[in-house]
This record gives sequence, structure tokens and C-alpha cells, in this order.
Amino acid sequence: MPKLFIKNVPEAVIEKLRERAPRTHRSMQGELMVLVSEAVASSSENHGALPQAHGRQRARRTVEEIWETIQARYSKPVSGAPTALEIIRADHDDR
Repeated sequence: MPKLFIKNVPEAVIEKLRERAPRTHRSMQGELMVLVSEAVASSSENHGALPQAHGRQRARRTVEEIWETIQARYSKPVSGAPTALEIIRADHDDR
């Protein structure tokens, strides 16, 4: 994986990162990766195009975007499967 180096970082910025990283349960490297990924994602039109930052956090999506993804994946219901209402009624009747 490519490396990125930042030179001449003010001590005050480094200290803020040292304080922030444990609060978010990340290392300084992890915190920097999330901050840089979020900055790039917020300037990008396609938020879903960015990779996940070290498995910690993805660019955020709206409920509508998530719903569209689900509808695209599961456009047809499973044939012959019980509906949610039927499952709830059966569970209720078993009590």
C-alpha cells in the first residue's frame, strides 16, 4: 500500500491528534486515515467510491441510498416464503 508523509506538522496539531485518537478508540495512524478519508469523501460526488479506512469507518450514506441499494439487490421477493406478517402471527399463536 502506498505511504503518505506529512512534513512540518505543528506540535499543537500532533498533540490534538494524540488526545483525539484514544477518544475514538483508534491509533494515531487510524485516526489520520479516517480524517483524510472523510475529507476526500466530503469533496467527492460519489461517497460510496472510497475504500473503507482500515476497516473502521466508511463514507456515510443516507437512508434513501441504503434503501435503493437493498431494492436493487432484492428486487423480487422469494417465492413461496412466508411474509413477515405470517411469521409474526405464527409466533403469536404459538404463545
